[in-house]
Amino acid sequence: SVLQSRLAKLGGTVLWAWYATLIHSGKRVGMDPHTALSIHLVLTAMGCAVLGFTQSGFTLQAMMVLSGFAYGVTDSACAQLTIWAWEDDPRWQRGCVALINAFFTLGAFVTPMLVAFSLHYLNDSIWPAFHILSVIAIVSATLATRLQSPGVHTVGHNAKNSFSDASGAFESD
Repeated sequence: SVLQSRLAKLGGTVLWAWYATLIHSGKRVGMDPHTALSIHLVLTAMGCAVLGFTQSGFTLQAMMVLSGFAYGVTDSACAQLTIWAWEDDPRWQRGCVALINAFFTLGAFVTPMLVAFSLHYLNDSIWPAFHILSVIAIVSATLATRLQSPGVHTVGHNAKNSFSDASGAFESD
């Protein structure tokens, strides 16, 4: 299931790259980037919540694929949105991208400890660790929806490079 998760992450990364390319080209898309990020954070939360108490091999594989896909999108989206937000200040841009990577590393470091703590101190129960991770993902999703999408450079037919607010590139269906 780890290989399936990695392949799903690749799929999520490719999907985000396609989505970001659409936005960058100035084409209308139906969803704000922060909303797209939030949806995938909620998918991550759902995966974590189910992983904590599943005993089915099929459900485990399905949740690993779902989590991998959502991780591929959120990983790429965080970096891309940061680059767009700090486009005019390369120092802040580099610093913020480095901070994102540091927090991903911190999560990769703390999560196994959280699982080990759950197993050791909570009577071999794993669900508290995954439910804590679910809550963190839901809080992150809620905060992401409150952020305004940054402006992006678009390439239009009439101008070589123009600057627009990314929220103007979204339809309100």
